[in-house]
Amino acid sequence: LASGAQLRLYAAVVGAADLRSADGDMDLYPFIQVVCQDQCRRTRTHRGGGAEPLWNQRLSFVLSAGTSHISVCCQEEESLSTAVLVGTNERVSLDELLQMSVGSTCTLNVPLSNSYGMAAGMVVVKVSLAVAPSRSSTHAMASQRGLVQIVALCAEGLPPPPTLGDKGNPFLKIKIGGIAK
Repeated sequence: LASGAQLRLYAAVVGAADLRSADGDMDLYPFIQVVCQDQCRRTRTHRGGGAEPLWNQRLSFVLSAGTSHISVCCQEEESLSTAVLVGTNERVSLDELLQMSVGSTCTLNVPLSNSYGMAAGMVVVKVSLAVAPSRSSTHAMASQRGLVQIVALCAEGLPPPPTLGDKGNPFLKIKIGGIAK
């Protein structure tokens, strides 16, 4: 890697299927927690997500040598301060991704087990690797004129189209250096 550059792992938590809480409650408020080495990230709590929630939320990790797996855990938020385990998978292999080139994406269907070893659902995670420049090179790039590529991964909370025939017209507004596009 270039001097000071970091290899990053992006884990896009797409959604889950067949989630089952230990008490059989189907009115789940789930969130997903992903651990990569000593870094822990989580999705937002999906209020009323039930057994088939969708997040489409990307989590980012700095990857270091020797990383071969991540851990994925689904919990149900019961209150602002307590959460109950729905299911976990402690060793989700990254071998397939690590054999691919940087920028490639690999979809992982992660089976979860509850604390009794019973099936507790599945989480879909799309993982990819990217090289992130160091802070010093980021500042150097910021002082130069150049092309900035921005990719919108998902849109959340959009209202439904007003009528069935109208497809709506969502747009993305970005402001960089005082210029809005």
